[in-house]
Amino acid sequence: MSENCVHAIFLKSSIALSALLVVSLAMFVPTFVSSYPAGPGDFPPSFVDVTSQAGIDFTCTVDERLSDIGCGATTADFNNDGFQDIFLPQYLGPNALYLNNGDGTFTDMAFVAGVALPDSRSQGACAADYDNDGWIDLYVTGMGQNHLFRNLVRGLFREVTSFAGADGEGLRGSGCAWGDYDGDGFVDLVVTNWISEPNEAVGRALLYHNQGNGTFEEVGLSLLGPATTGAGFQPVFVDYNNDGRPDIYLVNDFGMFFQPNTLFRNEGPGPDGRWRFTDVSQETGTNLAIHGMGIAIGDYDRNGLLDFYVTNMGSNFLLQQRSDHTFASMAGPAGVQRTRLEGFVQVGWGAFFFDYDNDGWLDLYVVDGFLLALVTNSFTQPNGLYRNNQDGTFTDLSDLSGLGDRGRGRGGIYLDIENDGLLDVLVANVDQPAILYRNVGQGGNWLRLRLQGSQSNRDGIGAQIRVVTRGQSQLAEMMSGTSHMGGQGPFVQFGLGSARVADLLEIRWPSGAVQRFHNVPVNQILTIPEAGKQGRGNLR
Repeated sequence: MSENCVHAIFLKSSIALSALLVVSLAMFVPTFVSSYPAGPGDFPPSFVDVTSQAGIDFTCTVDERLSDIGCGATTADFNNDGFQDIFLPQYLGPNALYLNNGDGTFTDMAFVAGVALPDSRSQGACAADYDNDGWIDLYVTGMGQNHLFRNLVRGLFREVTSFAGADGEGLRGSGCAWGDYDGDGFVDLVVTNWISEPNEAVGRALLYHNQGNGTFEEVGLSLLGPATTGAGFQPVFVDYNNDGRPDIYLVNDFGMFFQPNTLFRNEGPGPDGRWRFTDVSQETGTNLAIHGMGIAIGDYDRNGLLDFYVTNMGSNFLLQQRSDHTFASMAGPAGVQRTRLEGFVQVGWGAFFFDYDNDGWLDLYVVDGFLLALVTNSFTQPNGLYRNNQDGTFTDLSDLSGLGDRGRGRGGIYLDIENDGLLDVLVANVDQPAILYRNVGQGGNWLRLRLQGSQSNRDGIGAQIRVVTRGQSQLAEMMSGTSHMGGQGPFVQFGLGSARVADLLEIRWPSGAVQRFHNVPVNQILTIPEAGKQGRGNLR
C-alpha cells in the first residue's frame, strides 16, 4: 500500500473521529389524481414506512473496516409489466431482486432470476437495455469481479460477463452508468473503482464501448487519459452543455490526494474518426477535491441547464450551471450544504432530485450515514428532504416529512410503487434494513415518460426532454446511473402543478431526431417510440 494511500485513509479517519469528539410502459391505463395549486409549501410532504407491508426484508451486511462504502440500490421495470422493480446488491450473501407485484407488494426473485450472486461481494448496479432487445439488462459491480446479466425475457437473466468482456479487470467496482457516448445506437458503460483490497491500490475508471454484437471494448485510458485514475465512487453520463453528445463526470473520494472530481467534455469524432474527450474540470469549476460520494442531476432552477449536487464528508456542493456552461457553488446560499448535523460533521452518500409534490420544481433528497469503523452503533445522522422554494433556495423539511431516516445510509432511489403519480423513496443502509417509504401526501398533476428508441438506443438514454406548461419550461435527461452506486432506471417524470395539459412535450433523441407533441393530457404514463428526424411520432 502506498504512503499516499495510507496517509489519505488515516486523514479521512482522523477527520471523522475529530468531528465525533466535538459536541457543538408499454401503454398503461392512466392513473388520475386530484389537481392542486402549484405554489411552494401547498403540499406538505408525508412519507410512511411500508417496508414490512411491501414484503421488503433486506439488510446489506459488511465485514471489513473499509467495506461499508457500498450498499447501493437500483430500480427498473425488469419484467415489462409496467411497474418498477428494485435491485439491492449485497456485500456478504445473496443480492435481492424485488419484483413489483403491482399491488404495493414485492417478491424477491433473485435466485429464480439468476442474479443472486451469493458468493460475490456486490456493491452497486445500473440497469439498461444494452442489446436493444426490449428487455432491461443489469450490471452489478463488486469486489474484484463485476457481472453483466442479459435479460432473456420477463426478468430472467443469464450472466454474459466473460463473453461480453466487461468484468471490471479485477478492481473494486463501485458505481456504474449507461450512456451512448458515440451515438451509434448502443449504450456504453462507465464504471468507477474505489481503493482496491487487499493491496489497496487506487482504482481507475473504465469506459466500455458497446460494439453492438454483445461485446464491449475497454477504451477508458485511451479516450479519457490518466485523469481516470482515482478512488472513484459514482460516474454519470450527462449532456451538461446541451450539444447532443453525452459527457462524463466522475465523482471521486480522496480527491485532495489522488484525483479530484473530473468532467470530460465529449468532443465527438476527430479527423481520424476516433472519439475525443477533453478534461474541462478546471475551466467549468467542477474539479472538486473532496471526499466525493454521490451525485444528483437536475435542472433545479429551471433555466434549461442541468445542475449537479455532489455529496461529501463535510460540506456538500450544489453546482448551479450558468449560461456559459460553467458552474457556481451555491449549496450555502441555497440552504443545502449540510456541513454539520447535530454538532457533527455530516457524511453524505446517495442523493437525487425529484418532485415529491408534483408542483413542477425539483426537490432534493440526501442520504447520510457514518462509517462503521469510526463510530459506535448508537451514533446516527438523519437523511434530508429539501423542498424547492422556486427562487433558488430550499427549505429543510426532513423532520416533518417522515424521510429523516437515522440509519447508516448509503444508497437512495425514487420510484412509484403503485403508479399513482406520487414518487416514493427507498434507502439502502449498511448493516441495517433497507427502508421503503411510500408517498402518501397530496400532489399536483404529472406526466411520466418511457422512451423506445429505434435509431437511438432502445431506452432513449441521453434524450433531453422538455415540457412547457403555461409558458414555463422544465428540462430533464433520460439517464441510468446516479446517486451512490445505483440510481433510477430509464424513466422521467414531470410535476405539472394545476395544469390540465402539457402545452408542449419535446424530445431530442440521441440520434438527433426531434419530436414535438402539443396539448398532452396529464396524469398518465406514456411510452413514446422514436420517429424520424422531425415529426410527431405516436403517443402510446
